[in-house]
Amino acid sequence: MRWVARSLAATGALIGVGVAVSLFAGLARAQAPTLAADNKALVEGLLEKTGWKYRHERGDIFRVPMQDGPDVWVHTSGDNVSIRAIVGDLPAQEELTLKPLLDLLRANFSFQRGKFGLDEDRTVWFEINTPIRLIDAKEVDRNILYVARQARKHRLTPEKKEP
Repeated sequence: MRWVARSLAATGALIGVGVAVSLFAGLARAQAPTLAADNKALVEGLLEKTGWKYRHERGDIFRVPMQDGPDVWVHTSGDNVSIRAIVGDLPAQEELTLKPLLDLLRANFSFQRGKFGLDEDRTVWFEINTPIRLIDAKEVDRNILYVARQARKHRLTPEKKEP
């Protein structure tokens, strides 16, 4: 008889957890548009405090035009503020040599913060991600300068305009 009572208690607890998870998931879905608006306001507020000129592109994505190098893009990515610049496009497979890839990998290894990445279009970018809870305008300003400097230093091709 005891095992029946324990089984019923365990089943009740599982049902309670299931209901709580369902309610939380529904709440998260209901808040999604608000979070997107909050992220846009967060990024815009940080950029406003830095004094950089910027343009709103779409959603929470902002472009900081740079006079002497590639534009820098600022947006949220999950719980992070992502700051990115395009380094260039890798040449076609038949023209690709190992040297530019090795140079980027060696540079990647030397960074304490930031990284190079490669997307499906063969576009190489440099990016720093900082947790939202730790970022302020001063950090955004420093990261914009650092990302722009690294993208210029490791430039592969003329600038590509979309992130």
